[in-house]
Amino acid sequence: MENIKETFKQLKEELGSYSGQVSELRENLARVQEEASKAQAVGQEIQTKLNEFNVVAEPKIAKMNEILAKYQTVEDK
Repeated sequence: MENIKETFKQLKEELGSYSGQVSELRENLARVQEEASKAQAVGQEIQTKLNEFNVVAEPKIAKMNEILAKYQTVEDK
């Protein structure tokens, strides 16, 4: 009889431990999800800034390439 009581006591302790671990796991998962959401927002902001940069830079790069092509043509002659 004492053995059964001890077994139930151990089971109760283990269940309490597992319950605490599950709670901790849930909290950690919530933190990860929150950080992932923040990272996604940052990623979107970076993409927006890159797109804005490309809109400004592309005409300038095209003009530089045009000038370089003219100089290259002059050098080739």
